[in-house]
Amino acid sequence: QVLLVVLGAIFIFSPEQIAQNVHLGTAPSLEQLILACSVAIVAYTGIDTIGEMAGEARDPDRDLPRATTGLLASVVTLYVALSLIAPHGHVAHPMLGIVSRLPLHVFSNGLGYVVGLLVAVMLLVTAYTAVTSLCRLSCWLTQHHQLPARAAELHPAYETPYVTIAWATVAAATIVILQAGAGGASFLAGTYVYGALLASTSVQVSVVAMRWRDPARYRPFEVPVNIPVNGRRIPVVAVVGAVATASAWVVVVLLEPGPRFLGSAWILIGLLAYAAYRRRRGLTLTEHTRRDVTQRGAPGIAVEFQTILIPVNTDQADLPADVVEVAAHLATERRPSLVLLAFTQIPLSEEMDMEIDGLDANVERLAAQARAIGEQYGIRVHTTHLRTRDPADSILAEATRRDSQVILQRATSLDGIARRIVAEARQRVMIVRPARAGA
Repeated sequence: QVLLVVLGAIFIFSPEQIAQNVHLGTAPSLEQLILACSVAIVAYTGIDTIGEMAGEARDPDRDLPRATTGLLASVVTLYVALSLIAPHGHVAHPMLGIVSRLPLHVFSNGLGYVVGLLVAVMLLVTAYTAVTSLCRLSCWLTQHHQLPARAAELHPAYETPYVTIAWATVAAATIVILQAGAGGASFLAGTYVYGALLASTSVQVSVVAMRWRDPARYRPFEVPVNIPVNGRRIPVVAVVGAVATASAWVVVVLLEPGPRFLGSAWILIGLLAYAAYRRRRGLTLTEHTRRDVTQRGAPGIAVEFQTILIPVNTDQADLPADVVEVAAHLATERRPSLVLLAFTQIPLSEEMDMEIDGLDANVERLAAQARAIGEQYGIRVHTTHLRTRDPADSILAEATRRDSQVILQRATSLDGIARRIVAEARQRVMIVRPARAGA
């Protein structure tokens, strides 16, 4: 695609022709322009995968900003460039149109086969992404009693949710048959846009809702440009995006009769089926529940962690290196986030912001020691510091805020604090016994 853009810019691109052929308000009309912007979302199929895979990031603080910025910059730049050059080729098949207009006949013919292969590969990747996303989503929905458990049942040999894949295959085939007699590819694209715009609007509204309902939750990455409202950071991008995609969805509903009827019928059937299933389970439509999921396989323990919290008192002279090493060992395969929570206990008789000589230097020293151990295992260790009058309560609150699955601590390092954490923690608590001298 980059090669086509470069060749098209050299041999085909003409700003004068764009100025002559494009007359906003007439060609295209405002109605056509809005509809075209809505349908253009088809070109960005699969871009949402970065959100679905965010939970798999080895280092969310570092990887998510880089991946998001790089993906958006590359995709938007590429498609804007293709849009500027494609009108000089062929509207229905822009990339093949660019190739056909190249001056070298033999060269352009060869590129035609390359473009065909490229499109085939892109379709395979898109199909694979759609199926994996569908499998991941179906498993999540069944865990929260939004789909029957049967939907996520794994195949005995391939360990894939074959029921979900089978139903999705039937649904896709049905839509293809309908579009064959109802308007061709434009009908199929419109139906996709109907669902994609509705999903995009829901996601962005959900981001705003989560920021409002749970402002204290730890977020490794936040979209830029946030407005403080009542102690909450409301993302402007999500608000503007929700308004834009909702408006585009309304345009599609009003101007495209095929997607309007099929998409609306699809949504209605889904809502009715969901309501019937929840009623059969004795649950309300909005009640939050979670099904206990049993892991298949041979006897043994296979635990996956996304965040491991390591509380350390800043009064300690040295970092409990054995605890950090155990955490690093646990993280070598799954690569969760390791968080060193350095806490300072403030007596009731003192102010919370009291001056403590060398505190900042001690926190940085502990953080540096933890980072050094993490680097030996290829793991990044994040450090946070807090002042508290109740260390156990603060540690438990921080573990909940960061959605930590494990609290890792040394048996003798926290004394009574450790016993309270073990008694009250909802997370898994692992106690590391220090090695005996000479052992």
